[in-house]
Amino acid sequence: MKILYYIYGLNIGGAETFIYSVLSSIDNRKYHIDFALQSHNNRNTNLLSLCQEKDAKIYYVPAFHGSIIKNIKETEQIISKGKYDLVHIHQNAMINIAPIIAGKKCGIPVAMHSHNSLSNAGVLGKVIHVVNRKIFASKVIRLACGKEAGKWMFGKLDYKIISNAILLNRYKFSEEYRREIRKRHDILSDTLVVGHIGRFVAAKNHDYILDVFKRIALNNDVRLILVGDGELKKHIFDRVHSEGLAEKVIFTGNVDDAYKYYSAFDVLLFPSIFEGLPFTIVEAQAAGLYCLVSTNVTKDVKLTDCVKYIELDSPAMVWEKEIYNCFNESKDRKKIGDKMIGTVYDVEQMILELERQYDIIVEKG
Repeated sequence: MKILYYIYGLNIGGAETFIYSVLSSIDNRKYHIDFALQSHNNRNTNLLSLCQEKDAKIYYVPAFHGSIIKNIKETEQIISKGKYDLVHIHQNAMINIAPIIAGKKCGIPVAMHSHNSLSNAGVLGKVIHVVNRKIFASKVIRLACGKEAGKWMFGKLDYKIISNAILLNRYKFSEEYRREIRKRHDILSDTLVVGHIGRFVAAKNHDYILDVFKRIALNNDVRLILVGDGELKKHIFDRVHSEGLAEKVIFTGNVDDAYKYYSAFDVLLFPSIFEGLPFTIVEAQAAGLYCLVSTNVTKDVKLTDCVKYIELDSPAMVWEKEIYNCFNESKDRKKIGDKMIGTVYDVEQMILELERQYDIIVEKG
């Protein structure tokens, strides 16, 4: 079976993490995956290397906001020449409908996979999303990473949840990783390290992360590590320096070994304004890491007792108190991580379900 994955680009994000898990674990004797991308600026080196290893071809189509007609035409040409059986679209909103039209013109099934419960596209983007949802949601096979993401993308129509599963062994707590990352950033073994992994966008709420961290940063041996990149990074960087926190806040940018950082952290701070079903929380639990998460994040992601939910409008001191509670609580992080084995977030279980869905979709045509 030949499947064309359509996504804007291969960078650092939840959709790319899902794709990495799929591409590394799916039965390549039965299923072959190629890619159609709009962006030429792709920074996920791990995923790009895996594409090369798995002989996954990467095609480029014009950005749909530049010319939707050219996007449809060239996507259609890729599908026809490659003789694909299925188009699998990965998006956060139903704004770009070009691959739906191209797939339908070629007479093959089109699956839309929702990876978020909202969009950063602004008011106009939301209007386009709602209009397109009414027209096109019924014309695609509907997949979502969770309930909120499914409702956002497809409204009242039914959909199938494909969980954001991960390669559990990759994220398992490691003393070696802990020493390596802390040595890399000149952090002592007994220093309290608060961490966050995610793009610098409004939804991730980095300003609030900084507000909380300020409460513990003035008179304690603590560090904040922010892993990721994005449009709001400079704003947060400027705040850190203007508020005298430069010696205690570490910006790593995008890194190829983000999985190692979970072992180096003592607490993960995740006060998101909105989310689909965040891989970061799944990965953190596999590492036995305590997570302080806003109640805007779905409860479906809670698989262990190390996930604690806090109202986003709670005073920063509530988050501060919970950071210390997590840091001081004794725990066997490897034992916590083992609780993830056999759950829907175990990649072996997810791949079985995804392969089953692919078989059903293509068989029905």
